[in-house]
Amino acid sequence: MQSNQKKIIIVDDNAANLAVGRNLLKSYYEVFPVPSAAKLFDVLEKFIPDLILLDVNMPEMNGYEAIKLLKANERFADIPVIFLTAKSDEESELEGFDLGAADYVTKPFSGPLLLRRIASQLLLEQQKQDLIVSHDALQDYAENLELKVREKTAAKTIFLANMSHELRTPMNSIVGFSELALDDDISLRTRGYLAEILESSEWLLHIINDILDITSIESGKIEMNEVVFDLYEVIEDCKKMFLTKATEKGLMLNFYSDPSLKNSLIGDPARLRQVLINLLSNAVKFTSSGVVEFQMDVKGIEDDTAILFFEVKDTGIGMTSEQISIIYDPFTQVDSGNTKKYGGTGLGLTITKSIVEMMGGAIDLDSTPGVGSTFSFEAKFKIVKPDTETSEISGVFFGSKRPTFDGEILLCEDNSMNQQVACEHLAKLGFKTVVAENGKIGVEFVRDRLAHKAKLFDLIFMDIHMPVMDGLEATEEILKLTTDIPILALTANIMPDDINMYLKTGMKECLGKPFTSHDLWSCLLRYLEPVSWHYEDLGETQRAELELRQKLINKFVRRNRDAVTDIIKALDSGDVTLAHRIVHTLKSNAAQLDKKHLRQAANDLEHCLKDGMNLASPHHITALDIELKTVMKEFESQVQETAACADQLDDAGALELMDKLEPMIAEGDVDCMSFVDDLQSIPGSEELIRSMEDFDFKLAYVSLKKLRENFDGNGN
Repeated sequence: MQSNQKKIIIVDDNAANLAVGRNLLKSYYEVFPVPSAAKLFDVLEKFIPDLILLDVNMPEMNGYEAIKLLKANERFADIPVIFLTAKSDEESELEGFDLGAADYVTKPFSGPLLLRRIASQLLLEQQKQDLIVSHDALQDYAENLELKVREKTAAKTIFLANMSHELRTPMNSIVGFSELALDDDISLRTRGYLAEILESSEWLLHIINDILDITSIESGKIEMNEVVFDLYEVIEDCKKMFLTKATEKGLMLNFYSDPSLKNSLIGDPARLRQVLINLLSNAVKFTSSGVVEFQMDVKGIEDDTAILFFEVKDTGIGMTSEQISIIYDPFTQVDSGNTKKYGGTGLGLTITKSIVEMMGGAIDLDSTPGVGSTFSFEAKFKIVKPDTETSEISGVFFGSKRPTFDGEILLCEDNSMNQQVACEHLAKLGFKTVVAENGKIGVEFVRDRLAHKAKLFDLIFMDIHMPVMDGLEATEEILKLTTDIPILALTANIMPDDINMYLKTGMKECLGKPFTSHDLWSCLLRYLEPVSWHYEDLGETQRAELELRQKLINKFVRRNRDAVTDIIKALDSGDVTLAHRIVHTLKSNAAQLDKKHLRQAANDLEHCLKDGMNLASPHHITALDIELKTVMKEFESQVQETAACADQLDDAGALELMDKLEPMIAEGDVDCMSFVDDLQSIPGSEELIRSMEDFDFKLAYVSLKKLRENFDGNGN
């Protein structure tokens, strides 16, 4: 009679070790001792075990060579292998995991602990199989449903609802046991597998929830809650959800919300969020390059009801009229068939349409193949308190009204390119910006103003990763001095856990890098009142953006020629923190200029240098060097072309420029940055330009005086 016990092969050239292993395991598993790695493959021709315990040091073929052959063979590649060896050094253990081992146990070992590790690994394998079975069952189930949906019968609806609930039972078991296994003493690799199982399970539960929603809609049992909520918080949550994915794909994600709505609303924020997420998810999924735009406008207020307009626009694949005609049908996808690229259940838009209609609106679609799609709808919500004030603020996307402010902002940021981007954006809005190159200087700026009873900053933008004092510590110190200044994180680290950490520190919210001008406007308008509004000229805006991009390119080339060399020197000297800072700055600069491959290479190396540890390999350095040289080659030609076209200043013009700059630099006026291109035509101005770009105005003033003296000393 065939045994139901799990089969384990022990491979060791020492007969005593084989005997010990067999005696330990035989009460729980079928055990097959094998005296050499070479003979292992003879045994595998007879049966496939559930797990292999493999020694490393053996004659003829060692354990590392054996696992390479196992992983290269499609029949044996999925068999979990645990190394059981006396080689206890870290290098050997890392090599074992790199070759594909599920775990690594050193001799002498604890019998109970080895049994626990084997049990955890076998549980993981069983859960993987359960997940595959559940997934296949769900796929089969969905295919059957597609036929039944066409019949529109009551039996179909009952079947859908019952089956969805039944699927939850095994899925909950998979999730629950995976979480329990994560609490065990398991290897990092096994922990990674469990995390992947949990993530896949959550996605399957999302599909099941969609099925429950569609059955509830068809049976008329879906309910809309009525609670008080903040519309802007719902929109901000949606933006945070897709910002990282859009950035990874190289897409611009533009959000604009009409700021004129002053009251909370009454309605179902969860259902509204579901609609927006479905529309944004499709826009990001079906757009490979270009822009995804979100817009919310207040169409009007009638009695105690707000009429809102929502629009999601993309530059994706678009749809034909035939595809549009079936887009809202359940289980129907534009990208269908055996070669479909994008995946999904085909339920999202069906659910979206129904929810929008329940909110008192109707969804519209305008789409052109190869151009993109625009989904829009109106929805009505009760307002908590009638708005007695009329606002002249009206939100329009591009080529629209731009707010103008009168105030002063503190920018705590150590990256010179990020400093320039932020300062120029803020200057266009009427702000005077004071720059602090680290958190400590920012704290001192605030403390000094309080001591002299001077006007406080209207708002503080705070980078997170800075030398001397980081943004989190600086925020805590500033809040000890005063709570009257809103502090906003300005960072590329925008994962949910990161944002929660910023909020707990006392920051009001997070503006992610890179940001658009509309992102900045929306952020500022939540805390500050504009003094006026002006219509933007689209052509003028585009010219300004191009000018700013050229300035950033010029600065990038000047600052990063020796970046890789500087990283290597820092690592060779043991200064991992400095190397991490250089890489982080390079990553941020690459993102500003939309150089995705360079940003990714820098990001990979940055992860290897976190927490003061150097886990970088020569491959990481080489990959970064290749991408940086590629970008430099492209940018240097642009810099040369720009320099060739630049007007050269004569002696009188050079003196006039220096006279104009002196009072501006003395006062720390960031508007002096607009003269950097003119300065490049003056010989010997490199030190002055570098100081200005670092916003080190004290050093810039000394450099200007020195340049003027040299200029006069040469008889000019």
